[in-house]
Amino acid sequence: MKTITARKTYWQHLACIITSIASCTLLSLVLAGCSSGTSSETAARQTLAAPATATAAASDGQAIISWEVVKDAESYTIYMSNSPNVDPATATKMENAYPPYTVPGLVNGTIYYFRVQAVCTNTNRVSETSAEISVTPKTPPPGAPAEISAMAGDTFVVLQWSPVAGATSYNLYWGVSPGISKMAGEHFSGVTSPYIHYIPIDDAGAMPGKGGEVQADIRHPAQQRIRRKS
Repeated sequence: MKTITARKTYWQHLACIITSIASCTLLSLVLAGCSSGTSSETAARQTLAAPATATAAASDGQAIISWEVVKDAESYTIYMSNSPNVDPATATKMENAYPPYTVPGLVNGTIYYFRVQAVCTNTNRVSETSAEISVTPKTPPPGAPAEISAMAGDTFVVLQWSPVAGATSYNLYWGVSPGISKMAGEHFSGVTSPYIHYIPIDDAGAMPGKGGEVQADIRHPAQQRIRRKS
C-alpha cells in the first residue's frame, strides 16, 4: 500500500508541474498578444495618422469634403466653422463621415472652414485634425441659351433664343468673321430676346458698299446704332 501511495503522489506531483507549465505558457501567450514589440512600436501602432490632402469643393448651397483614407480608421469626424482656426471644442461636428462627404444647407457666398479627424471607436483612438481647408458655396452660372435663330433684314438682324432659367439678361457677342468668343469680337450687355441688332456703318454714315442718308435708332440704349434711312 505504501508503494502504491508513493506512485500516486509522484504522478500527482508530475501532473501539477505540467499544469503549472501550461498555465504559465498560456499566461505568457496572453501577455505577448497585448504587448508584443517594443513600447515605441506599440505607441506608433496605437496612434492614428491625421487625414491628409483634405480638399473642399464648392457647390450650390453645399460643400463636398474629400480626404485620404487613414489606416485603421473606422470613421471620421468633420469640424466646421464660419471662422478660421477651427476649434473642435466649439465647431459644428459631423460624426461618422466618410469621403467624399457632402455638407448640405450652406449659404451661398459665405466662407466655411473645415478640419477632419480620424476615429477608431473599437480601440477608442482619435487622430489629430487635418490641415484646415475652406470653401465658399455659390450659385452655379446659368446655362447657355439654346434654340437661337437669326432673321436678316435691311441693315439689321433679329435674334431670338429660348429663355434660360435664372437669367435676367444676356450678353451678345458678334463679329464679321467666324470664331466669335468673349475675348474676340464686339459685345453688348443687358440684352433680352428678341433682340434687334443693327449693322454698324462706316464713318461716312453708310454701310460699306452702300450709300444713302442715315438716322439714329433711339428705341433702347443697348440697341442704339446708326442705320441707313430707307
